[in-house]
Amino acid sequence: TIINEFILKDPEKLNRRVQRDVDNAIADYERLTGDDGKVRIPKPRYSEKPLDSSVCYTKECQSLGGEIRLCAPWVLDCPEENKGS
Repeated sequence: TIINEFILKDPEKLNRRVQRDVDNAIADYERLTGDDGKVRIPKPRYSEKPLDSSVCYTKECQSLGGEIRLCAPWVLDCPEENKGS
């Protein structure tokens, strides 16, 4: 249309048009999906293992205790959360 050609030739008008169209598309997406746009980061999983004396046999090493691990829940080998064994 003539209006579209007019808008395309003026960078300022084009920028406003693009901004409006993108804002409308985001609002439509949020309305249709229920997504509010907030980033959701799940808490990491925490796990502990008891001291493995076959690997850690000196007094200094044993004073450190067992293995402690934090990992993301989507990591395939991430153990279920526990508070020690």
